[in-house]
Amino acid sequence: VYDLQKDTNVVTMPINLPSGVRKKDPSVVSITVTLAEKVEKIVEDVEITYRNLGGWKATISEEEKSTTNVKIIGTKEMLEDFDTKGIEAYIDFSELPEDANGTVELPLHVEGSNHLLAFESEKATIQISVSK
Repeated sequence: VYDLQKDTNVVTMPINLPSGVRKKDPSVVSITVTLAEKVEKIVEDVEITYRNLGGWKATISEEEKSTTNVKIIGTKEMLEDFDTKGIEAYIDFSELPEDANGTVELPLHVEGSNHLLAFESEKATIQISVSK
């Protein structure tokens, strides 16, 4: 990872040889990285889904909403081109203790289809009622 501080940075990288190749010329390349200004956008009411539910029965607690607001962080151009349908907020039941029963609190995860953007949920955890 490079510490890119200026708007335009030149990074020197070695060229790794694929298997079966013995010689390379040049052995390093210079890459120019241009940074754009970071902007944020809030997407409201992203539906919360379940992953790895297995045999669990689950409902989101009455005090909680079944949606969350998600902050997307990236460049202006990337945010303009991003389809918000590519955002998924979810609870991963593989993180639930096997002996869980009743109301539990689990992390709320957020992912997006563009891995160059950052995604953050307005809430880090969510309370759910679970049973087998």
